[in-house]
Amino acid sequence: MGGDNSPENLATVTIEEHAELHFALYLEHGHIKDLMAAYGLAGLVDKADIVDAIKRSPEQRRKISEAKKGKPAHNKGKKMSDTTKLRMSRAASKRTGIVQHSKEITVNGTTYPSVTAAHKATGMARTTLRKYL
Repeated sequence: MGGDNSPENLATVTIEEHAELHFALYLEHGHIKDLMAAYGLAGLVDKADIVDAIKRSPEQRRKISEAKKGKPAHNKGKKMSDTTKLRMSRAASKRTGIVQHSKEITVNGTTYPSVTAAHKATGMARTTLRKYL
């Protein structure tokens, strides 16, 4: 049990055997997730009970928080690839409704590539400029 998903490390088992294997892992290592997996596979608890059982307690969360205080984030100083930046940008635009491409705007006969460009050139408020769209 454990290891990677290479063919020599995999075995075909029934649901009952799968539950027994998780229970054996629980007895060996004491991980609550294995116990909950065994109970779930055996039909002894439903998914909501499993989720509640494996949530970290307030005490556990406090200890983790204390241990991380003063330490930099895991990704601090690491450069993101252009692909990652693009994916994050697209995901953010879906969440917030931000339009990725600005619209051209014509103000008093002059065309600007965006509301921001028109604002910088004319000094007019952005809310006023949006009326020209």
